Amino acid sequence: MRSQVAERLESVTDEINAVKALRGNLLARVGKRKMTMDEFDVANEPLVLDLASLEAQEKALAEQIPAEPVAAESEESLIAEWNDGDVSARRGMLLKTLGRNKMVVFPTVHTGKRVFDNTRVKKVTPKEFAALAEAHASTAG
Repeated sequence: MRSQVAERLESVTDEINAVKALRGNLLARVGKRKMTMDEFDVANEPLVLDLASLEAQEKALAEQIPAEPVAAESEESLIAEWNDGDVSARRGMLLKTLGRNKMVVFPTVHTGKRVFDNTRVKKVTPKEFAALAEAHASTAG
Protein backbone atom coordinates (compact mmCIF):
# COMPACT_ATOMS: atom_id res chain seq x y z
CA MET A 1 0.00 0.00 0.00
CA ARG A 2 2.75 2.42 0.96
CA SER A 3 4.60 1.83 -2.32
CA GLN A 4 1.44 2.39 -4.35
CA VAL A 5 0.78 5.68 -2.56
CA ALA A 6 4.43 6.70 -3.01
CA GLU A 7 4.27 5.86 -6.72
CA ARG A 8 1.07 7.87 -7.18
CA LEU A 9 2.60 10.74 -5.19
CA GLU A 10 5.64 10.69 -7.47
CA SER A 11 3.36 10.70 -10.52
CA VAL A 12 1.31 13.63 -9.18
CA THR A 13 4.50 15.54 -8.34
CA ASP A 14 5.75 14.96 -11.91
CA GLU A 15 2.44 16.29 -13.26
CA ILE A 16 2.69 19.36 -11.00
CA ASN A 17 6.20 20.04 -12.28
CA ALA A 18 5.00 19.67 -15.89
CA VAL A 19 2.15 22.15 -15.32
CA LYS A 20 4.51 24.62 -13.64
CA ALA A 21 6.98 24.29 -16.52
CA LEU A 22 4.18 24.91 -19.01
CA ARG A 23 3.07 28.00 -17.07
CA GLY A 24 6.68 29.21 -17.08
CA ASN A 25 6.83 28.78 -20.86
CA LEU A 26 3.63 30.78 -21.21
CA LEU A 27 5.06 33.56 -19.05
CA ALA A 28 8.21 33.58 -21.17
CA ARG A 29 6.09 34.01 -24.30
CA VAL A 30 4.31 36.96 -22.68
CA GLY A 31 7.68 38.45 -21.70
CA LYS A 32 8.91 38.15 -25.30
CA ARG A 33 5.64 39.70 -26.49
CA LYS A 34 4.74 36.62 -28.50
CA MET A 35 1.48 36.39 -26.55
CA THR A 36 -0.89 38.98 -25.13
CA MET A 37 -2.03 38.98 -21.53
CA ASP A 38 -5.55 38.07 -22.66
CA GLU A 39 -4.19 35.05 -24.53
CA PHE A 40 -2.14 34.17 -21.46
CA ASP A 41 -5.23 34.35 -19.24
CA VAL A 42 -7.15 32.01 -21.54
CA ALA A 43 -4.26 29.53 -21.69
CA ASN A 44 -3.41 29.80 -17.99
CA GLU A 45 -6.92 29.35 -16.55
CA PRO A 46 -7.16 25.56 -17.09
CA LEU A 47 -3.59 25.18 -15.85
CA VAL A 48 -4.45 26.98 -12.60
CA LEU A 49 -7.42 24.64 -12.09
CA ASP A 50 -5.28 21.57 -12.86
CA LEU A 51 -2.54 22.78 -10.54
CA ALA A 52 -4.98 23.33 -7.66
CA SER A 53 -6.43 19.84 -8.13
CA LEU A 54 -2.98 18.23 -8.37
CA GLU A 55 -1.67 20.07 -5.30
CA ALA A 56 -4.73 18.91 -3.32
CA GLN A 57 -4.04 15.32 -4.45
CA GLU A 58 -0.38 15.70 -3.52
CA LYS A 59 -1.28 16.89 -0.03
CA ALA A 60 -3.79 14.06 0.49
CA LEU A 61 -1.30 11.44 -0.72
CA ALA A 62 1.52 12.85 1.41
CA GLU A 63 -0.70 12.51 4.49
CA GLN A 64 -1.26 8.80 3.72
CA ILE A 65 2.44 7.93 3.88
CA PRO A 66 3.46 7.06 7.42
CA ALA A 67 6.42 8.97 8.82
CA GLU A 68 8.07 5.90 10.34
CA PRO A 69 9.53 3.10 8.24
CA VAL A 70 7.32 0.14 7.45
CA ALA A 71 8.60 -3.30 8.48
CA ALA A 72 9.47 -5.61 5.60
CA GLU A 73 7.65 -8.90 5.23
CA SER A 74 9.66 -11.97 6.08
CA GLU A 75 11.11 -14.08 3.30
CA GLU A 76 9.18 -17.11 4.59
CA SER A 77 5.82 -15.32 4.45
CA LEU A 78 6.52 -14.13 0.90
CA ILE A 79 7.50 -17.63 -0.23
CA ALA A 80 4.35 -19.06 1.37
CA GLU A 81 2.19 -16.40 -0.29
CA TRP A 82 3.83 -17.14 -3.67
CA ASN A 83 3.42 -20.91 -3.32
CA ASP A 84 -0.19 -20.67 -2.12
CA GLY A 85 -1.22 -18.16 -4.80
CA ASP A 86 -2.69 -18.85 -8.19
CA VAL A 87 -1.45 -17.19 -11.38
CA SER A 88 -3.32 -13.93 -10.80
CA ALA A 89 -2.04 -13.68 -7.20
CA ARG A 90 1.52 -14.26 -8.38
CA ARG A 91 1.08 -11.68 -11.14
CA GLY A 92 -0.16 -9.22 -8.52
CA MET A 93 2.89 -9.89 -6.32
CA LEU A 94 5.21 -9.37 -9.29
CA LEU A 95 3.52 -6.11 -10.30
CA LYS A 96 3.59 -4.87 -6.70
CA THR A 97 7.30 -5.66 -6.50
CA LEU A 98 8.12 -4.02 -9.82
CA GLY A 99 6.28 -0.79 -9.07
CA ARG A 100 6.86 1.53 -12.02
CA ASN A 101 9.69 -0.62 -13.38
CA LYS A 102 9.31 -3.16 -16.20
CA MET A 103 10.59 -6.66 -16.84
CA VAL A 104 12.29 -7.06 -20.21
CA VAL A 105 13.37 -10.28 -21.89
CA PHE A 106 16.28 -9.50 -24.17
CA PRO A 107 16.90 -11.45 -27.40
CA THR A 108 18.73 -14.72 -27.14
CA VAL A 109 22.17 -15.46 -28.48
CA HIS A 110 21.74 -18.54 -30.68
CA THR A 111 24.16 -21.24 -29.58
CA GLY A 112 22.42 -24.18 -31.20
CA LYS A 113 20.77 -25.40 -28.01
CA ARG A 114 17.30 -24.25 -26.99
CA VAL A 115 17.70 -23.45 -23.31
CA PHE A 116 16.31 -20.69 -21.15
CA ASP A 117 18.90 -18.09 -20.20
CA ASN A 118 17.72 -16.23 -17.10
CA THR A 119 20.40 -13.55 -17.60
CA ARG A 120 18.26 -12.22 -20.47
CA VAL A 121 15.48 -11.21 -18.04
CA LYS A 122 16.20 -7.78 -16.58
CA LYS A 123 14.31 -5.25 -14.47
CA VAL A 124 14.54 -1.78 -16.05
CA THR A 125 13.42 1.66 -14.92
CA PRO A 126 10.86 3.64 -16.94
CA LYS A 127 13.66 5.79 -18.42
CA GLU A 128 15.68 2.72 -19.41
CA PHE A 129 12.53 1.15 -20.90
CA ALA A 130 11.79 4.29 -22.94
CA ALA A 131 15.35 4.27 -24.29
CA LEU A 132 15.07 0.58 -25.19
CA ALA A 133 11.73 1.13 -26.91
CA GLU A 134 13.12 4.09 -28.85
CA ALA A 135 16.16 2.08 -29.91
CA HIS A 136 13.94 -0.82 -30.98
CA ALA A 137 11.63 1.49 -32.93
CA SER A 138 14.58 3.03 -34.78
CA THR A 139 15.88 -0.40 -35.84
CA ALA A 140 12.51 -1.95 -36.68
CA GLY A 141 11.08 -1.21 -40.08
